[in-house]
Amino acid sequence: MIELQELKEYLNISDTIHDPFLMKCIEFTTQKMMAYCRRDLVYGVKYDVISGNNQDIINLKVYPVDKVIYIHYRDEWTMPPGGGHNQFNKDLFNNKPVEDNIYLDENTGRVVLLKGYTLPIGTSNVEIKYLAGYSVNSPNPVCETPLDLKSVCLMSATEFFLKSFKGDGRIGLREKTEGITGLRNNEWIYKEEDYSVILNRYKEIRI
Repeated sequence: MIELQELKEYLNISDTIHDPFLMKCIEFTTQKMMAYCRRDLVYGVKYDVISGNNQDIINLKVYPVDKVIYIHYRDEWTMPPGGGHNQFNKDLFNNKPVEDNIYLDENTGRVVLLKGYTLPIGTSNVEIKYLAGYSVNSPNPVCETPLDLKSVCLMSATEFFLKSFKGDGRIGLREKTEGITGLRNNEWIYKEEDYSVILNRYKEIRI
């Protein structure tokens, strides 16, 4: 979602003492964002296993999509022993370039098979390997982390770091007000930020 240097600049940290923990702050925040949105947001190699039913449309689980690497299927009669990716030993396009035989909507992860191709009938018999998700400085603009998502990750990672009491100057804190029981005079409490307005835009809503 964000790079380590971006977080360090925001926190005005120049040394490397806290680098490992700051990376954990980013990772923790990213996982929270994905849990809220109910989808994988991080760029990388993805594998979807689906049941082929002669359909010619596939909705990939992770998006935006940079590239579909292959669409393989399992032939029950010639399937090699063992499991894993090797069991999907047949190339749907007979080793022809994938991009010549599909239409890919990069933003939604919708794949349409062209030239009369359809998925073979079976249960969990088709595997799609692809590159998808958001990253920083992506060569494909569609996969560049949107600024609003970056802002959520930056602020949330900052809060996580400062709540650990590793930082000086408590961003996100406010001094207690009169009438709050259980707090000493001049004690500080956290004012939690609400990022739902932004994250709701990225919630998984497909069925």
